[in-house]
Amino acid sequence: MSGSVTLPYELWAIVVSLVEDKHDLVQLCRTNSTIGQIASRQLYRAVHLYDTLPMGRLYRSISKRPNLAHYIVVMEVNVRRLRPKRPPIYTASGRTKSAGKRISFLMPGFMRLLFRLLRAAVDLKILLIDWKLESREIAEAMSIHLGQLPSRLDSLTLRGPPALHILETQHTLQHLSLEYTGKYPRSSIELERPPKDTIPLLRYLASDRPAVARLAQGRPLQEFHLYTQHLTRDELLDCLKWLRMTTCPLRIVELVVETLDSTVFERISTALPDLVALCLQIPEDLSESELLIASQTPDLVRGFEGFRALEKLELHLCCDDPPPTDVRVWDALQQIGRACSSLHTVSVAFEHFEGLKVLPIYIFSRPQLLRDSWIVQRQIHVPFNCPEPCTVSELFSLWTCVGEVISQGYQDELNKLDSICRLM
Repeated sequence: MSGSVTLPYELWAIVVSLVEDKHDLVQLCRTNSTIGQIASRQLYRAVHLYDTLPMGRLYRSISKRPNLAHYIVVMEVNVRRLRPKRPPIYTASGRTKSAGKRISFLMPGFMRLLFRLLRAAVDLKILLIDWKLESREIAEAMSIHLGQLPSRLDSLTLRGPPALHILETQHTLQHLSLEYTGKYPRSSIELERPPKDTIPLLRYLASDRPAVARLAQGRPLQEFHLYTQHLTRDELLDCLKWLRMTTCPLRIVELVVETLDSTVFERISTALPDLVALCLQIPEDLSESELLIASQTPDLVRGFEGFRALEKLELHLCCDDPPPTDVRVWDALQQIGRACSSLHTVSVAFEHFEGLKVLPIYIFSRPQLLRDSWIVQRQIHVPFNCPEPCTVSELFSLWTCVGEVISQGYQDELNKLDSICRLM
């Protein structure tokens, strides 16, 4: 092995970067000083903390070797999975204390350990904290301590903890994702009046609350995702009002609208004419929706005439019942393509189609932007029970319940969709 160390440092860095298994990286750390330093940097670059025991071990390691803390770039903390590693505590009546009370008992020590790690990771750039808050005291303490972290983060994801204090101090933040969970009510309304001078470099924003759209005002936002929350017509107008106040054109938008009619696209194109990609999720059943109905096609077309550079359109439609006979996906697509010459890809996902446990996705595309030369292909995916980041290249929705592709089956069940989408 001593002879092989004479390879250039850059080559060893490339080789070690291909190693994904942590146990293999640990073995490489013990090889020699050169390879050990490279492997240590790879091993500590992204740390995922789900329990107090690995957190304690990590803190012990960086306390003995402070240089390891400089390698930490990504830190993910999932407090929802926190479980005390100790035997159950019995009361005088012989009953065990609830796990929630035991976890609450450990919280002060857990928080002290967590923030010691955060302060030690001086080169930390990406932070994700998943914490279902149910205590006002813990929520306020968490918010205050987050606000005391040095300004060095590029990306922040908070699922539960209040974000206002940390947003006031992280001036270099470009990527922000906020999800409000738990029973603490203040979290979801904290950004109704956000300070104007915070996060001036913000380019990516995602949340499950429409009030977060206010952060778009005066910032160079380019991508916005709003999921879970169903927007009424008035809420959609209010959300678009804030999104149009960015300092540069917004390029990608994902929204969940309570109902979809022909005026929705007109409102979006009027407020955001420079969109490149638009994703709409419609929770109501397709049989009750006015979208793609032949009588509404002229109004639908007028809405698309306002887009200057729209290239991708993604629709998620609920289809519990059989689709109505007057739905004409292909005919409406022809009209839309003529109204928006830059549009080259339209993806339609039919969720919950007649109770099937699959997700059919129809992808319409026109190569070289030829006027009426649309082609269509169908994919069938296994849906997940819980939303996960989408891995389908044809979809850009932030959260899509979609899994691996099914290559066979369901041909008879999807005949109706194949017919209205001109696949048969």
